[in-house]
Amino acid sequence: MTTIKLARDKDSEFVRQVRNEVAAQSINYEYVSIHEHSVWWKKLKERGIKLYVIRYDNQKAGYIRINTHSRNEISIAIIKKYRDRGIGRKAMSLLPPEKYIAEIKTNNKASLHFFKNIGFNVIDKVYILQKGK
Repeated sequence: MTTIKLARDKDSEFVRQVRNEVAAQSINYEYVSIHEHSVWWKKLKERGIKLYVIRYDNQKAGYIRINTHSRNEISIAIIKKYRDRGIGRKAMSLLPPEKYIAEIKTNNKASLHFFKNIGFNVIDKVYILQKGK
């Protein structure tokens, strides 16, 4: 069963681990240190950015970040061992039915595929995918 819950401070280290796992698969990989992550975490809280922890069978599997101050910009990260199980799709379906935008780099084929498959539409050449109510 997939669930989402607003992240709390005790989830911070898990989120840092996910950030590093996802970043390690990037061409421009830069390790996220504890200090850098602490600064990022503090800014999320100060700016009121929503961060949901995704759980699958009661295990932490990833997170969803929603920047409500930037057009409800959304991103999702699932750790590798939980990918390709429909967890991201299910987690996204649990969010409130609002308009969300996902800005995706053109070389990120997996994200483009994921967001298109859950109903987002490309709205311009920089691959801003948008899903609304």
